[in-house]
Amino acid sequence: MAAQALLAALLTRIGAGEDLPIGCPTAGRSDPALTDLVGFFVNTLVLRMDTSGDPTLRQLLLRARETSLAAYDHADLPFDRIVELVNPAREAARHPLTQVMLVVQDDRPQQLDLPGLAVSWEEPSAVTARFDLTLCLIERFDAEGAPGLRRRAGLRRRPLRPGPAGPVAERFTRLVEALAADPDLPISRVGLLAPAERELIFRQWGDGGPGAAPQPWPDLFEQAAAAFPDAPAVECGGRVLSYRRLHEAADRLARRLVRRGIGTEDVVAVRIRRGREWVVALLAVAKAGAVYLPVDPDYPQERIDAMLEDAAPAAVLTERDVEDLDLPFIGLYRGPLRDRDRRRPVRLDNTAYLIYTSGSTGRPKAVAVTHRGIAALTAAHAAGPARGCSSSARPASTARSPNCA
Repeated sequence: MAAQALLAALLTRIGAGEDLPIGCPTAGRSDPALTDLVGFFVNTLVLRMDTSGDPTLRQLLLRARETSLAAYDHADLPFDRIVELVNPAREAARHPLTQVMLVVQDDRPQQLDLPGLAVSWEEPSAVTARFDLTLCLIERFDAEGAPGLRRRAGLRRRPLRPGPAGPVAERFTRLVEALAADPDLPISRVGLLAPAERELIFRQWGDGGPGAAPQPWPDLFEQAAAAFPDAPAVECGGRVLSYRRLHEAADRLARRLVRRGIGTEDVVAVRIRRGREWVVALLAVAKAGAVYLPVDPDYPQERIDAMLEDAAPAAVLTERDVEDLDLPFIGLYRGPLRDRDRRRPVRLDNTAYLIYTSGSTGRPKAVAVTHRGIAALTAAHAAGPARGCSSSARPASTARSPNCA
C-alpha cells in the first residue's frame, strides 16, 4: 500500500493525471486448500488511486489502504470477467485496463534441495514489455536481517519492446526520500529534478541560451520581414506570400482585433485550416498582443467544444475574417503596430499561445507558452539547424505542412 501510494504520487507529478489505475499482481491462493498446490494462480488487480487535492503522503496512504482492501475483497474474481464487464476499447498491443504495473516481491533466500541436483536461483531477464511502465520493488535483507528495498523499473518505448526507465526510477527514489522525511509535505512540493537537470532547465534553457536577445514574438517577425521583405514567407496551392505582404496583412487584421478591445492575455482562437490565411491570422493575434489558440476545424467537435469552453476565447477567427486581406495594399496599410497602438504593451512574460495536449485522462489540457519561450526557441534554432543556410537568400527557417510551406 505504501508503494502504491508513492507510485501514484509520482505518476501525478510527471503528468499522468489524478485518476490512476495501477495494476498489481495477487497470489491467488486465498483458499487454504490451494496453499500446497503446484501451479500458477496469480491474478491481476487494478487499484484505482485518486490523487486529487494535492494530498500528503499520510492522506495518500489512507486512500491506498481503502482502495486496496476493497480490491482484495474481490481478488478472486477472474480478470477476464472484469474486462468483460467493463468492456473497454481493445487493442492487441495494450493491456485493457491499466498501463502501469506495480510488483512488490519478497526476495528472502529460498532453499530447494533435490537429490543429485545442485539448484541455484536466477532472475529471468525481461524479453517483452507488457506495460508502458513496470515498477518492481524487491525486499532485501542484510546480514543482520534488516529489511530494505531494491527498485527495478522498465518502460515500453515501442509496442512489446522494453527499455530502461532510469529517469523515472530516479525520480521515484527522490520522491520516496522526500516524503519519508516529511510525510505531511504535499506531493506538489516534492522536488523531482536532479541538480544537473535543474541547472540545464533553469540556467541554460531558461535564459534563452547563449547569445539570445529575448524579444516578443511580433518584434522577432518584424525584424525578419525587414531583413527579407521580398523572400517567400508562405506558399500554398501555387500562391506565394512574401514577408512584406504577410507582415502587412497581419498588421491590418491585428488592428481589427485591437479595435474590438482585444489585447494582452486575451485568448483568440484561430479556427482555420492550414494555409496562407492561417499564418496571417496567428501572426495577427501575436501582433495584437493576444494569446493565439489553434483550433483545427477537422478536430472532433467534442474536442473543439472542450477547448473553447476551457480557454473561453475573447474571439474566434475563421477564414471569413481574413479572406479579403489579399487585396492591394495601396492606401490601406497604416504601418506596423507598436505598443502605443495596442491596448497594453507586450512583454516577454506575457502568454503568446496556448497548445492543448490530449490530456492524460482524454480531456484536453492547455500548456501556456510565453514570448520569452519563443525567443529562446528562435535563438536555439538560429544556433543549430540554420548554420547550414545562406542568410543572404532567405530567412533561416520556414514552416511546412503537406500542401503549404
